[in-house]
Amino acid sequence: PHWSDPLEPTMEPTERRWKMVPSRCGRPAARATAVAAGGGTAAPPVGEAAVAHLADSWVAGMSDSAADAKKTWSAGQWKATALMYPSYAAAIFGRTAIDAALPAMILDPANGFTPADTATLLSTGVMFYSFGKLFGGAAADKLGGATTFACTMLNSGLMLFLISSTRSINAMSLFWGMARLGGGSFWPAMNKVTASWWDDKQFGQAWSILTTSSRVGAMMSGAAPADGL
Repeated sequence: PHWSDPLEPTMEPTERRWKMVPSRCGRPAARATAVAAGGGTAAPPVGEAAVAHLADSWVAGMSDSAADAKKTWSAGQWKATALMYPSYAAAIFGRTAIDAALPAMILDPANGFTPADTATLLSTGVMFYSFGKLFGGAAADKLGGATTFACTMLNSGLMLFLISSTRSINAMSLFWGMARLGGGSFWPAMNKVTASWWDDKQFGQAWSILTTSSRVGAMMSGAAPADGL
């Protein structure tokens, strides 16, 4: 046969043209119709059989996708979850601890905080956190999610320890800013690690579970200063 058009091939010698008809759900034709220039016959069953095969394949593909989504996690995936979940919860605990403890820090006469000191501390943290957001994703792409995640965890832990060892507002603001700089990389680094362990059929479930760790850490940081007061 001579194909003059991908959708309307011309069949010689009867000059019968086959045209694909859109299906009800918007996918390609569920059947083919024959339009004969000189009175053609009905379309052969080949077209319908082919489309039926495509429909069966589509249904089978949907079944396979559902089966893949129900697969249990591997030992490596559970290990990654066990390591990242408490780590990210602890990181968020430290990140929100300053905000939660700030009222007690202001009331403590040994600190001698003024409203200007409080503004300096908070604004420095926000500024450095913005830089962390800008460069955190690039660091995760360059160094890898696991390396970036580990480095930011170590950085935050060290900076928070240094904050607790000083009463100087300038030093505290600097350490807090460095902690927030690394904190901006938490999210892209964990996302990168999650994407390397789970495929697109399980990523949503894994990500939704892992991100609850941030709320756990935030609630714990709010409860700790309240008990101290």
